[in-house]
Amino acid sequence: MRNFSASLNDLYAVCMHTAFIVIPFKESWSDDVTYGIKSVCENLGIDAKRADDLFDTQQTITQDIIKGICQAELVIVDITVYNPNVFYELGIAEALGKDIILLHQKDGQKIPSDISNKRYLSYGMFPTSFEKFKKDLGNIIKKIKKAK
Repeated sequence: MRNFSASLNDLYAVCMHTAFIVIPFKESWSDDVTYGIKSVCENLGIDAKRADDLFDTQQTITQDIIKGICQAELVIVDITVYNPNVFYELGIAEALGKDIILLHQKDGQKIPSDISNKRYLSYGMFPTSFEKFKKDLGNIIKKIKKAK
């Protein structure tokens, strides 16, 4: 029996210069953070998409999300709040061995112990803090791309 990662990677080839954004949709800050991530990625020539940017009428939402994660070169995950969908999608990305950037707001909920040993980019929503976040995110993406 083939492993999960190999079979999904066979189905969905990685599209270079793409990122999949995993973030809670209903938080008051979600759209602002998504816009910030997308603008950083766009400046680096990366096409960043969130699950609601994908729509394949032949598949379920979950299938679209799995396909999006599989095809992404990079997965950017905001773990500021305990959102089951976010952690589910993070688990898929981890299982597939994706390059993952974790994000967490400085005043967000405590990071769960299962992932507290991972590096993450902490950010604030004040304009000067958010500009620093975008610069730092861009530098992290550049380092990941350079390491490949």
